[in-house]
Amino acid sequence: MHLVIYDADCRICTKTVNKLKKWVPNSFVTKPSSSELITKLEELTGKAMQPDRYMYYINLSSLETTKGYDAFRSVFALNQNTRWLSFIMSFPLIKPIGRVVYRIFANNRRRFSGTGAKCGV
Repeated sequence: MHLVIYDADCRICTKTVNKLKKWVPNSFVTKPSSSELITKLEELTGKAMQPDRYMYYINLSSLETTKGYDAFRSVFALNQNTRWLSFIMSFPLIKPIGRVVYRIFANNRRRFSGTGAKCGV
């Protein structure tokens, strides 16, 4: 089973996760972040999480956890129709650029979404 954690207070985050559900159907379960869920997942994975700053992908079988840009790559790898995109996103030149673009977008999502203080970043 695969799990995606995201900031449900952010319109852009919610829309993005809904798009991922369409592009990669029946491949993962989504959960808006909550303090109880995050505490349990941090105990399980042994990793600190900041769901107000990153989207997270967790493979519940292996407890493999990725965040941000790498979470998108992990989700795209779940479906044969989008696996090619995950492959391209892992190229040595594309990966660092993708991570920078993700951070810029995540840090400015309040401006892009018009949600103001509702977004956690």
